[in-house]
Amino acid sequence: ETARTVLSAIATAAITTLSLVYSMVLIVFTLAAGNIAPRLLKRFTTDRVNQITAGLLGGSFLFALTVLYRVGPEFVPLASTAAAMLLAVVFVLQLIYFVHTVSRSVTIDEEIASISERLENRLAGMVRDEEAKARGRSKPAEYPQEITTGRSGYINAVDEDELLSLAGKHDITIRMRFKPGDFVLESQTVVRLSRKLDRDEHAAVVTAIRDSLLILPSRSAVDEIEYSINLLIEIALRALSPGVNDTFTAIASLDSMTAALSAAVRKGLRRRDLAGGDGVIRVEMPGLSLEDLLDSAFHPLRRAASANMLMVQHIADALNRLHEIGNQSA
Repeated sequence: ETARTVLSAIATAAITTLSLVYSMVLIVFTLAAGNIAPRLLKRFTTDRVNQITAGLLGGSFLFALTVLYRVGPEFVPLASTAAAMLLAVVFVLQLIYFVHTVSRSVTIDEEIASISERLENRLAGMVRDEEAKARGRSKPAEYPQEITTGRSGYINAVDEDELLSLAGKHDITIRMRFKPGDFVLESQTVVRLSRKLDRDEHAAVVTAIRDSLLILPSRSAVDEIEYSINLLIEIALRALSPGVNDTFTAIASLDSMTAALSAAVRKGLRRRDLAGGDGVIRVEMPGLSLEDLLDSAFHPLRRAASANMLMVQHIADALNRLHEIGNQSA
């Protein structure tokens, strides 16, 4: 009876906590997204702490329920009952950490810093070094073969290693017309090849290229550069709206975005071309230029802050700082 009582209490507490906590958190996130940016809800659902907490609570419930089913007058699984009690201790500690993480995630300054950190990490992979700038590689002049997509949607990811391996295997160069985050239509040309394919290899190459592109109905690549910039801009524009009128939040978004762009301004952005072992470019990926980044980051804020002198002054200061550290040859 003691084992049944303990296991019943653990199972009830786990499933009740899971349902109540996530119901309350969803309300908090909805209110926060309404004040900050609606697209942040997608990032909240992919948060690792949220996923671990849900898995731990659900797993504790199922484990306690399974052990409870085996408890009887002639058999009491003492080790499993002790393990269920240990799980209860762990999920209580995880619940405390979860509440702490949630309280920080809905703080606008913490959210801006988190988005800016991801943006800076993504840009770090595109900042070119001296070796990349000095390296010259040959590439074809014509791309006669076109390959279309099989569905409409957003390109969320591209398997670059698979494309590089495919290009080397068939001795071709692949030119991507779109980058991750772009929207494509069904039967629209997404890839061009450096030569016409034979009938035997055409089907295999087309299938492999389409499989290397992750096309989904919505944008889920929350770590993409443009997506992170758009999130910071959305937070700043919402803060500058007459209904919110929070200039200092917009300034915080601008400062974080400027810090993330500083490395790209100092060194420039490399082309996203992939070369094989022979030094020949095998995959050409469309990349963002520094001018595109600055235009997408500053033009919306400049137009929205035309009547806000404090914000206009900070935009000018941000541009001056970037100009001061800029590399004219980048």
